[in-house]
Amino acid sequence: MICEVVINNISRHTDNIYHYLAPENLNVSVGQRVVVPFGRGNKPLEGYVLGICEESEYKNLKEILSLADGYVYFNEKTASLIKFLHHRFFSPYCDIIKAVLPRGVSLKMVTVVHLSDNGEDYIKSKIKNSLIKERIVETLKENGGFCELDELCKNVGRKNITQTLKSLVCDNIVYTELKKEEGQKDKYIKVASLAIEREEAYRMCEILEKRAKAQARVVEVLCENESVSLSELLDICETSKSVVDVLEQKGIVTVFEIPRPFDEEISEIDDKKVELTDEQKSAVETVGKSIDNGENKTFLIHGVTGSGKTEIYLNLIERCMNLGKQSLFLVPEISLTPQMVAQVKGRFGSRVAVIHSMLTVRKRYEEWKRINEGEVSVVVGARSAVFSPLAKLGLIIIDEEHEGTYKSESSPRYHTTEVARFRAKSEGAVLILASATPSFESYWRAENGKYTLIELKNRVNNRDLPKVTTIDMRKELENGNFSIFSERLKTEIANNLKSKQQTILFLNKRGYSSFVSCRKCGYVPKCPNCDISLTYHKNGGFMVCHYCDYKTEKLDVCPNCQSEQIRFFGLGTQKVTDEIAKLFPSATYLRMDADTTSKRFSHEEILNKFRDEKTDILVGTQMITKGLDFENVTLVGVIAADLSLYQDDFRAGEKTFSLLTQVVGRAGRGEKEGRAVVQTYYPENEIFSYASNQDYVSFYKNEIALRRQMLYPPFCEMINFTASSDSEKTAFDALLNFRNALLDEIKEKNIKADVFGVQSAPMHRINNKFRSRFIMKMNYNREIYERIHTLLKNFYKDNVSIIVDVNPVNMY
Repeated sequence: MICEVVINNISRHTDNIYHYLAPENLNVSVGQRVVVPFGRGNKPLEGYVLGICEESEYKNLKEILSLADGYVYFNEKTASLIKFLHHRFFSPYCDIIKAVLPRGVSLKMVTVVHLSDNGEDYIKSKIKNSLIKERIVETLKENGGFCELDELCKNVGRKNITQTLKSLVCDNIVYTELKKEEGQKDKYIKVASLAIEREEAYRMCEILEKRAKAQARVVEVLCENESVSLSELLDICETSKSVVDVLEQKGIVTVFEIPRPFDEEISEIDDKKVELTDEQKSAVETVGKSIDNGENKTFLIHGVTGSGKTEIYLNLIERCMNLGKQSLFLVPEISLTPQMVAQVKGRFGSRVAVIHSMLTVRKRYEEWKRINEGEVSVVVGARSAVFSPLAKLGLIIIDEEHEGTYKSESSPRYHTTEVARFRAKSEGAVLILASATPSFESYWRAENGKYTLIELKNRVNNRDLPKVTTIDMRKELENGNFSIFSERLKTEIANNLKSKQQTILFLNKRGYSSFVSCRKCGYVPKCPNCDISLTYHKNGGFMVCHYCDYKTEKLDVCPNCQSEQIRFFGLGTQKVTDEIAKLFPSATYLRMDADTTSKRFSHEEILNKFRDEKTDILVGTQMITKGLDFENVTLVGVIAADLSLYQDDFRAGEKTFSLLTQVVGRAGRGEKEGRAVVQTYYPENEIFSYASNQDYVSFYKNEIALRRQMLYPPFCEMINFTASSDSEKTAFDALLNFRNALLDEIKEKNIKADVFGVQSAPMHRINNKFRSRFIMKMNYNREIYERIHTLLKNFYKDNVSIIVDVNPVNMY
């Protein structure tokens, strides 16, 4: 028997399917981990079995050495999905398998990051110019001075911190070690307690207070508590681990490990069944027939905000459960996951599993294992949950399907909808795509009969849509109002505060000011690593780059002309909350953006406070525009509706319409009437009229005609080729040579395609890497895709990276 094996090694050089013989004494199957001899030296490496075949075109095949374990991690359908993703999105097999399986499965070397003992002053001096470095050091302190790299990335809210760690290692702030780890283990936390009697400890406090105040604080806290986690102890005492180490050496304190408890379960909402409207009943019955018959069919539910789409999902999930089938329920944002999980668990209890990237490695592994072993009927999660190993899949739901977060922007660069379509087809499941503002690609497919369209034109209980007022901010300036709030919005907020109703304010820009500039000479401080101006954050008084996290203190004097006429232009969410505090000093408010939600559970904490504590105003970026359902929210204010309208992106109009329609739809979802105030400097743009009336169809018809004329998706595929390197010339030349080779292939195959020229990427430099790009428009062609795979291997070099992104959501 011959096995198709993928080596667990991230490199284009080894990104192949290799053939190995299975020894007679090994019972090998698809989805198992195996150890194989690799290369001339027959180095034993781990791999995954993707397929079984009887013959091979290769001679002198080597034998598999052993099974890594006896567990089967995926089946043949998942193996087919992995092959599809590799071909379709040009991602290495290894990256795809890591996306499909939970972290911590493989036999691997794990990087552990340790905080060096170099004193607080030295550390502060070295990390003061980097927001991400500050977060890393803070997290290491909270975890007792060390943390595994994967966990560290999650805790600081970044997918990749490799370059930052290298800098910290060079500055002797941290050091790393590699340790071998097999599978998942229980996680432990360090705990401190007294090693001496309490009476003696109190005496020690008096002695230490005179010459070692930090040590005295630690002993005092432990006198009052039987034991304290090391991270909490360091936080309470505002000290470092080295202080505890000294006390341990003196025999005053002992430090030991205990198993870390699992994350707390998300509280359930008592979700009782409600009487469905006629539209909801019709939708449930239409989709339900396909579920009953085991048909592979795709439905697009186009329903206005508040039309009760969630209740339709729950009824269909229940229908699946009654048939012994499983359901996969996807939401676009982690912030929505806790709310949706609470609703689904309230209806279906312990048969629900949760998968998203902010779970701990341990918790995610446990949930994946429950799913893989058939213990759950429903999986709720964000994008990565689409790979959940459900063996009896009957239904896939993608809520808010238009959202860009369903497209992965790191390898593997897949689109969740394509993965869901592939799974639904191969497993005979029903796929539901749903949104108040469907993506043009989905609506076009529905128009052309590829999807079945279901429309929900009315809100539940026939509640009215919010009344929208569009404000011309140019007239506000003419009338002497220089506030970021129009007079109308100020009045509406005041009325809501008076009537104890809640308000949501939306601005898709975090920070305090968009940029800083000298009024005298025009100097604008830019990031030294990226081609972008720095954003001012008032909390902390620093300027930061939102691409690489470079951070520096705010300017009081212009370094170019020494003028003191430094001014802050533009606005961000911090500035909005400052303005609220000035205008409405008695109002309570919360801010929800990337700065306030970087830590685990922060999304849930903010939304729970807004719901339970009846906070008056919630200010946020696009993460508050969808899925939030608070009955007491009666007012939505859009501070600057133009921000996304004039971006260098053919989808700018579509994105703006969706954002406005979705955020306006957060108002008036209960018994009280909803209102919305949209502020803009260009009210004559017809998008504002369409969005105010939630007239998606008219907007779509207007925009799709332009897409057809300009040959943009859905009338073609766009592929973005990007090269990045330390050298601007190296990146440009490498991509130019790649493009010329691709053009030769296209001409040889006589394929119709538009291949544009190589130029600097809109974001020309990110984190000291220069970027060039070119774009290709064409319809899918398997031969050309295979040739691109070959070219990627031929042009693979250590000093330049070439990335291929199919139908990108962001074009920077």
